[in-house]
Amino acid sequence: MRSLSSDKGNSLIEFIVALSLIAIVSGAVVSNMRILDDPLTNASFAVEHFLRLTRGQAMSRTISVVVQPASSLRLEASYADSCREDAVLTPVSDLFVEMPRGANLVDTEWSVCFTQRGFADTPVSFDIQREDGELRTIEIALGGGSRTTR
Repeated sequence: MRSLSSDKGNSLIEFIVALSLIAIVSGAVVSNMRILDDPLTNASFAVEHFLRLTRGQAMSRTISVVVQPASSLRLEASYADSCREDAVLTPVSDLFVEMPRGANLVDTEWSVCFTQRGFADTPVSFDIQREDGELRTIEIALGGGSRTTR
């Protein structure tokens, strides 16, 4: 006669190990999600992306693109025939970026013009500030590239 008892189940130790692994992975995911809620990080990524986009528009359309703050919460772009001071600006309604809630531009008295070749007319540096006072600086080089520094 065959034995009715069989060892086909999982042990308590295997179950505890599996639960521990799930807890470790869940903890890592939750701790990394806090970074996604930082308005300063989100704002700096959005502004850098916007600057790359406007520079790309200048090169692809072979027209100058001027980026300037409309307020402490919004950057806008305008097309121009050149980067001269007296150039006529044509606002672009769908080319803008708004700061996420909790972040704003510190200085709104600047502008940068990307030429048809993607170069900036002047090096620019401006700060983005979180509500608690922490700052990030966006730098735009003459070559048109941008970077964020703390």
